[in-house]
Amino acid sequence: MTALLTIPRQPPPLARLAWRAAAAPEPAEWQVLHAIADRLAPPLQEAFLAAVDAFGAAVALRELQPLLEGRQVARVDRALPWDAFAAALAAGGARVVGEGFAAAAAGAAAFLPQAIRLQLRFDVTNPRAVAWIEQHAAALVREVTAETRAAVRALVARAFREGIPPAPLARLLRERVGLTQQGELAVANYQRFLERLAARSTLANLAPSVQERLLRSGLQQRQLAKLARTGLTPERISHLVDGYRGRLLQERAEAIARTETITASSQGQLELWRQAADAQLLDSKRTRQTWIVTPDSRLCPTVCRPMAGQTVAFGASFRTGDGRRVRTSPAHIRCRCGVRLAFSR
Repeated sequence: MTALLTIPRQPPPLARLAWRAAAAPEPAEWQVLHAIADRLAPPLQEAFLAAVDAFGAAVALRELQPLLEGRQVARVDRALPWDAFAAALAAGGARVVGEGFAAAAAGAAAFLPQAIRLQLRFDVTNPRAVAWIEQHAAALVREVTAETRAAVRALVARAFREGIPPAPLARLLRERVGLTQQGELAVANYQRFLERLAARSTLANLAPSVQERLLRSGLQQRQLAKLARTGLTPERISHLVDGYRGRLLQERAEAIARTETITASSQGQLELWRQAADAQLLDSKRTRQTWIVTPDSRLCPTVCRPMAGQTVAFGASFRTGDGRRVRTSPAHIRCRCGVRLAFSR
């Protein structure tokens, strides 16, 4: 059964919600697409965190401990429940990718010239659209799982080097999965930093750089004052490390969700334009695409700022500030740029 979407005069429910959520009374096209992505980011974030929980719940400590005693990273990796992680992520990720793709196409249609909008019937089951949704949903699961597995392998190898016994290491694997290698390294460095502080005779009058690092890790000023009085016990260090890791895990979940929902929204917009060109409603030879940046203090200075106003032929690639080629937003993780059409007479 073919699913054809006749472009309505009003955007569909999710696009209407996004329209109202956008900053301007009559928002720009990129604002509508970003608002759609913002609405869909929390479910994808939850899907990632659910995958982390599913992995932890499926770790069999009794079976894992003998493998850890053998000190073979590859065997430990193969024994971990990565299928449970991937299945949980796929369950939520595929729905969000598909919904964002379709909602963005409908939302972007409102910005097409009226002559095109009234005739265009967007086909969400177009083979090209279906292929992108399926392939990207699968790639999302594959890439996030691969990044997470690499971090776990690095964690196991480091634990072997540092002589962490098998039983606590098995519990660590159950409780601390989800970060990238960089994130796991940051956690390990933070723990070593706290352990060096604990070895001091006093925590009073800490150097400003030390206080700044503690504050950046999530501590409040009043907590610093308490540490100066009570010191750093092993229990307190464990509590602080767990809190720091939790914040990094939330940051990774947000980065994945934000980047992937913007990707789905941008690709839905791009597919709408392609179908308009396929139907000969849009003259691709007289249509160009312009890169739009979000003009605020969070604008990426190296990748996106140089792209502001860059205009290319319809269907062509943009060149990023660091020399890469991209067809549409995002140009990097957490990118907030957009693309619009420009028509020549």
